[in-house]
Amino acid sequence: MIWKWVVCIVVGYLLGCFSTSVIVSKLMGKDIRQYGSGNAGSTNMLRTFGYGLGFATLLGDILKSVLATLLGMLLLGDAGACVGGIASILGHDFPVFLKFKGGKGVASSCGVLFIIEPVIAAVVFFLALVSIALTRIVSINSILGAVAMFVGVLIFNPGNTWHIVTTLILALLVIVRHHENISRLLKGTENKLDFSQIHF
Repeated sequence: MIWKWVVCIVVGYLLGCFSTSVIVSKLMGKDIRQYGSGNAGSTNMLRTFGYGLGFATLLGDILKSVLATLLGMLLLGDAGACVGGIASILGHDFPVFLKFKGGKGVASSCGVLFIIEPVIAAVVFFLALVSIALTRIVSINSILGAVAMFVGVLIFNPGNTWHIVTTLILALLVIVRHHENISRLLKGTENKLDFSQIHF
């Protein structure tokens, strides 16, 4: 039984360490960490390389956490799914192969949540996209979306401790990883998406 937990954690973490943005940008002969905000995530890819590669990065980051979560579910059921999912987010945020400097974990968190709480995750994801389109601020909607997931699980699935703890951990990680954005939001200097400047 212990080996299954080890596999969930180790493989989940290593899958998370697969940095889609860094790999895709290097295939273009560049390194996303040297452009824009310097963050290895899908939003910076969108701003820097356009919709196509931004969307590809989003899908890649979601997929790796989906795989980690499904592996955990296969080995240990719901508990394994949560542990494997959390491990993948830690790998994305703090990848050992990139000196522990990764992304902010929003897209990857979506991958976990789409598996363990698909209905709530789909609703929150849709509302966040609408809000981003209206406000053009990704960071605040990412933070609010993560918190909304936790609150949603508390309300609609209060008996599932694993899901409550998982969504709480993911929300806290998103908040911590956005500490610089929060500072800029408080100062009123947070960057907004300029859709007219983003190419395909």
